[in-house]
Amino acid sequence: MTLNLLVGGMPRGGTTVAAKFLSLHQNIFCYAGETHLIPFMHSMFGRLPCREDRVDLVARFLRQQFMTAMVEMPRFSVSQGAHPGNLIFEEKNVDELVARVSDHLKAQLFGADAYTAALATLHAILSKVNGSIILGEKTPNNIFAMADFAGVSATKNIVVMREPIGVIRSMKSRVAGGDIYADAFKGDIEGNIGMYLEYASAAKQVLNSDAGGLLVRYEDIAQFPANVVKGMFELFGDREVEERVIKFVERGHDREIADRAPMNYKRLNVTPNYADLSPVDIWKVFNLTSELRGLFGYSDSAMAEFGFDVPRDWPDVAVPSTVLPLFGFHSPDWVGGRWMKRKGSLVVYLGKAKTHGVTLNLKSNFPEQIESDVDLTVYVNDIQRDEVIKVGTGNQLTTVHLKLESDELVPMGNKGGYVVVNLESSIAYNQIGHTDMGDDGREISF
Repeated sequence: MTLNLLVGGMPRGGTTVAAKFLSLHQNIFCYAGETHLIPFMHSMFGRLPCREDRVDLVARFLRQQFMTAMVEMPRFSVSQGAHPGNLIFEEKNVDELVARVSDHLKAQLFGADAYTAALATLHAILSKVNGSIILGEKTPNNIFAMADFAGVSATKNIVVMREPIGVIRSMKSRVAGGDIYADAFKGDIEGNIGMYLEYASAAKQVLNSDAGGLLVRYEDIAQFPANVVKGMFELFGDREVEERVIKFVERGHDREIADRAPMNYKRLNVTPNYADLSPVDIWKVFNLTSELRGLFGYSDSAMAEFGFDVPRDWPDVAVPSTVLPLFGFHSPDWVGGRWMKRKGSLVVYLGKAKTHGVTLNLKSNFPEQIESDVDLTVYVNDIQRDEVIKVGTGNQLTTVHLKLESDELVPMGNKGGYVVVNLESSIAYNQIGHTDMGDDGREISF
């Protein structure tokens, strides 16, 4: 049997509440604590099988990761006030999960086959701890596998989104509050914006696929929770939602219903403030996210209706010429510099000039297991540049020269402008599973 439903979407965007709402149904259990199984399998073996002689090493790595995700993080959450009913997994469950995944790796499963096997494995593991008829799991970065493998499984996709200011404000609040699991939210505003763009792009891909998915927005959970619950339950043929469930999501104060999820429920709210974001940061958020957020109902006019004062003009400050990563790059604390995933995005800020030259130097070391050239495609503001670059296996240095005309730049007042450069590799791999050397567990390309 396969998993019945999968929840993915924007971090700090309401994925947990959406998953908990699903579990309010008497026949549904959606684990909201996050196993990270789907993201691990997608990033490590989405495009190449694990080398047979590396399976034991990978299994040890995965066991450590699953112990953190399924045992240690839920314990931390409960210590911070989460419902104690979220503590459902023990070490024996993790051991069983690792054993099942090891079998998949020994069978040389990868890509869509690894994805469908992981869905079946999740169903098997969840059925050991919960007897509901319909089983699901929520991890925000499920969205990337959902996007790449839309339609290969009967699993129903639920995509959760939120407007960008609230997401970034929540990210910064988690960091400021000392959350030990908030490292991904640290860094400059471009990193926060980039995370929004990365997840929103994948969400768009899921919803535009033939398989599609149900879009659930944070703002609708906050303002119209009964409608959200009805919409999600209807996916599974239930058009008559219990009156107690409706009253609970609108008002709370029903411990028996809350314990189904389990959750300590407090109704969400839409807060139209910018917290500590500077005028420059606010302008960047609105302008860099404009096109994507509009697809989910977050146009400037909609943001104004939520109560936000939408900036029109770039603040009267200089625009320094610089290139900054938006998304798709691992942190530079790893030996060898900042490595790209299969897709990476850069923002290039440029001062006033008619033409600009930008040079990108990319290193790569693809394993011979690939057995062919790797395609590198370059886009500027979503328009492909020149021909696809062919890159061989082994140690390579690839140089990308970009000539940018002033009319290609998105204006930043009269101070300059910016372009977004997207890089896409036809393959990505994981050192721990695909090479003789190294034990790094991250998907890398250039």
